[in-house]
Amino acid sequence: MGEERKRIENEVRKLNLEKQIFFLGIRKDIGELLSAMDIFILPSLYEGAPLSLIEAQTNGIDSVVTKNISKEVLINPNVIPLELNEEKWIKKVQEILQRGTKIERRETFYKNIRNEKYDSKETTELFQEKYYDLGVKYGSTRDKKQRKFNN
Repeated sequence: MGEERKRIENEVRKLNLEKQIFFLGIRKDIGELLSAMDIFILPSLYEGAPLSLIEAQTNGIDSVVTKNISKEVLINPNVIPLELNEEKWIKKVQEILQRGTKIERRETFYKNIRNEKYDSKETTELFQEKYYDLGVKYGSTRDKKQRKFNN
């Protein structure tokens, strides 16, 4: 959240929403956290291909995101890209929460992600290849043996 974090945290306190909104920082238990969510909201102004949205889709979470998200990561029909308009976002979030979430839908969405090859191993390999290509392009001296990250 960068520069806006303090302002947003203050707004959450002011509205007494500390029990509904959490600022969790960097975590290793993302899958478990996502499984507990009813909705995923990504109001980012500058976002290309957010891994967080792919993770949310893998968990079958209905998601409301800004329209500037890369189309390549919009895999499931439960992702709703909207322009940044407060009233539209409120209305869409209310609709989603009233409809509820069914486990069968989440399982279908997970299968869609797998079919699109967005699993952690393949995604990691893709990023490794891209970083390697950038290194070659900009003069890195690393050889191909050093391409794989240590596990």
